[in-house]
Amino acid sequence: MGRKLYGSLEKRLKDMGILNLYACIAYTETEDEYLTKMIWMEKVIGEHKQVQPPVKNDQT
Repeated sequence: MGRKLYGSLEKRLKDMGILNLYACIAYTETEDEYLTKMIWMEKVIGEHKQVQPPVKNDQT
């Protein structure tokens, strides 16, 4: 289910002209108000060009 959801989200964002997706994954082994253990992930979904067209505002 999650794979289908993110696949659809990625396609829609790519169609809008979004180039990169980012995710922050955080965890703590014990309760921690600052969540000091985390990792950032990036996925390039679009072509980076010298002159980028603007992001499309898709309201449909």
